[in-house]
Amino acid sequence: MELSRCRMLMIAAVLLLPGALAIAAQGGQPTPEEATALVALKGRVSGMIVWESNRTGAWELYVMNADGTGARRLTSLATPGDPLAFNAYLRPRFSPDGRSILFAYGKAHAPVECWIADAATGEARKLTGGNPLNWLPDGSGFLLLRTKQIWRFDLGSGEATLALPLMIDTASDNASMVGYVAPDLSAGVFRFGKNEYIRLSDGTIAKTTGGCEPHLTADGRFMYWVQGPKDFRVWDTQTDEERQMLGTPAVEPYNYTYFPTVSADLRWLMYGASPSQHDHNTSDYEVYLQQLDDWQPVGAPVRLSFNTGTDRWPNLWLGNRRVGEGPYDVASNRQTNPPPAPVTVFSFRAEDADPDWGGDWGLWPQIEGCGGEAAWVAEDAEGGDGGSVRITYDIGADPRSFSMWFAPGRNLDLSAYDRFAIYARGDVPTFTLVVKDRTADPEGETDAGIADLVVTGVTGQWQRFELPFASFVPRVAGAALDWRAVNHVGVAMMAGCNAPSGTLQVDNLRALPAE
Repeated sequence: MELSRCRMLMIAAVLLLPGALAIAAQGGQPTPEEATALVALKGRVSGMIVWESNRTGAWELYVMNADGTGARRLTSLATPGDPLAFNAYLRPRFSPDGRSILFAYGKAHAPVECWIADAATGEARKLTGGNPLNWLPDGSGFLLLRTKQIWRFDLGSGEATLALPLMIDTASDNASMVGYVAPDLSAGVFRFGKNEYIRLSDGTIAKTTGGCEPHLTADGRFMYWVQGPKDFRVWDTQTDEERQMLGTPAVEPYNYTYFPTVSADLRWLMYGASPSQHDHNTSDYEVYLQQLDDWQPVGAPVRLSFNTGTDRWPNLWLGNRRVGEGPYDVASNRQTNPPPAPVTVFSFRAEDADPDWGGDWGLWPQIEGCGGEAAWVAEDAEGGDGGSVRITYDIGADPRSFSMWFAPGRNLDLSAYDRFAIYARGDVPTFTLVVKDRTADPEGETDAGIADLVVTGVTGQWQRFELPFASFVPRVAGAALDWRAVNHVGVAMMAGCNAPSGTLQVDNLRALPAE
């Protein structure tokens, strides 16, 4: 370890002061007509909208209120440019109570998986393999398609069981498959090359249509689909009546329409529209809301998104819950976003607790003459009910460094954050914080993707240190750490930068949002 690798940062204890948030510059605005329509929409519909967008360079979920206010990015699922990032439809859909969002996700070129996200925090996790279809009416779970059969996943038990014995011969596990099943499991609509309405008791195909993106209403009575751009159709399964629901919207140039979803009360149609661009991954699709009466448009559609990325598969949940307040969605929605919540790496809230950001942690190395131990102490640096960890170390022998490391098991996007905060005290004056990104060599044979910052001024009393991301020094000259894909943070002691032995107590390491 060369001394030139370490940047010394003299930091005193930090006192937090309230202040106004910095607002990013706008990148786009509704036209006067669109702004007027947004104002008129307020109070006419209550609930939340979720949709998927690739405006960051990777597919993420976004949410807003049903009247277009409070739009913000909800999830941080992928790293832009990651060749393994999911590249098919997420098709997000709210749970009946509006608290969770079911969506398809996984890795590119791998079997699709069923994921769920918290509608308030965006915390997302995988539940099971298969292609998610729709929620059960009581919200206790959902249906999915796996290996040509329909399965039921129960949220309480965390288990998937076979819902129907029927084998759907034409089914595929393609991640872009679109499907929906009636609440009584009597029928389902799927697109496996063409739209099919299938009776699930015996597999009879009762209706086949052209186009794509078939769907069933929440009660299972109506099937609707995209017959073609500028042509949404609906079919009444009880009367066998088929008719057009939406033709060419009176909106120029955004009238090339796909991704229809209808609200549970059948009064609102959501869809995506582009200026005569077809590609569902690169075209400028925008989110629109259209009021319906007996499956016919009432008034003009209202535009809710304003970004040159691809905004698709909007889903409307009706109810009294809201995602927040704020101006209407413009550009990347950054000016409507509240600052993200701090990301806690560790808080040591209890003995043997996992890292707060998930994953695993450990000590390295543990060899004769070089190593250490970490002991939980029932003392929280902020005076709370949790604890902290006391590290005792000795780096007298090679490799003359020691680290307590934390790895979340995935790449975390910290691009909206600009510093770490950590509490520390001890009988050594310094310690080093080490950060690694997705390019770091897991075998440690190179220093690529690693940056360090040495913190000085540690005393025997608790102090809070703020560590700006801009002050971290990459170990490879001329390189830059990718803060969009952080997968390792370590509290380290290194020869040439820190004392050869001693004790350090640390607590509450967090990434803080830019102000």
